[in-house]
Amino acid sequence: MSTTGDSFLGGEDFDDRLMAWLIRGFQVQEGVDLRDSPIALQRLKQAAQKAKCELSSVEETEVQLPFIVSQSERGPLHMHYSVSRAQLEKLTTDLVDRTLDICMHALELARIEASSIDDVVLVGGMTRMPLVQRAVEDLFGRRASKNVHPDEVVALGAAIQGAALAAEIDDVALEDVTAHSLGIATAGDGYEVVIPASTRVPCRIPSLFTTSRDDQETLRIVVLQGESPRASENDLLQDFALLGMRKAPAGEVEVEVAFEIDNDGIFSVSAKDLETGEETRVEVLGQSSFANEDLERMSAESAAWLEERRAAEAHEALRQSLQSLLVEVERAIGDAERWVTGNPDAEVTLEHARHAHTAAAAALAKDERRALAEHVVVLEDAKSLVESVVRESATRRS
Repeated sequence: MSTTGDSFLGGEDFDDRLMAWLIRGFQVQEGVDLRDSPIALQRLKQAAQKAKCELSSVEETEVQLPFIVSQSERGPLHMHYSVSRAQLEKLTTDLVDRTLDICMHALELARIEASSIDDVVLVGGMTRMPLVQRAVEDLFGRRASKNVHPDEVVALGAAIQGAALAAEIDDVALEDVTAHSLGIATAGDGYEVVIPASTRVPCRIPSLFTTSRDDQETLRIVVLQGESPRASENDLLQDFALLGMRKAPAGEVEVEVAFEIDNDGIFSVSAKDLETGEETRVEVLGQSSFANEDLERMSAESAAWLEERRAAEAHEALRQSLQSLLVEVERAIGDAERWVTGNPDAEVTLEHARHAHTAAAAALAKDERRALAEHVVVLEDAKSLVESVVRESATRRS
């Protein structure tokens, strides 16, 4: 009914949280940063993973790594920490919350309530973690099913589907949905979705498109996968051409582009000139017929656009930071003026802050990125100094 997920969330993230906690503790205790030693990090990673697994069945475990630092001014150093299940859960609560967000998103896509779920099947090693199991139970209002092994369930499902495809069993039918939106590139780096994400398969969805240039005899169909409205930000799956179209002004020739996913999950795309009946059909295999130089050019263009976008976002972030600082410094100056009467040193600080405020406002008007960055630093310093003046003056008066 729906499918979703997070490709950047998994068991290794839990290992990393425990590793970071152990590294911080060792650095405070011994004054040594283990991140400078690849060998120590590898040993620590294995120990953190082992401790994480053990804490699924016990309340507390030990992390013991003798000679974690073989040479130091004090000789070899050893690591010995007790780690509790409560500590691990505290370190990773936000990761479990991200898991629940994924579950809620899947429910929203399927348009169903958590209470209407009959069974919850846990898949993967991290589902052995008691915190994960409790969170799932709280979300769905029921305990997860114990009828399948979390490490075997995927292989079991694949075996059942294989048997169904081979006609060895006939009482199982796979129901599936698309994981991502599928569509085609349009003029001006546009992206037109033909099959939205979470569409039930098998399916066939036609869409009507027109030519974008006068006397266009060939229409190139670029098939993409993704959710961005910009074609260059989505994944390229395939491209092909519809030939033999009638010459006509732009927008006059209509072409039906149909996306189809069959029972076996095979994705195909067809393009048909509705006037001439000329049709081209391809099976999408996730491979493009673009030449290497075309792909390199598209990649370079996409990278350049991303760099440009990030620069624009960074510029806007600087503008907003400077705008906020201008307001904060002006407020701080106003507060300070009530406290610093007769204090020459404080008056000098305030005068410096006023000049910094005026210069920053002028830089904001000119909107030059380098100048914005410089004035953000200057204003932060000015704000800090003015606030110190206020604190000192208030302390003296009290």
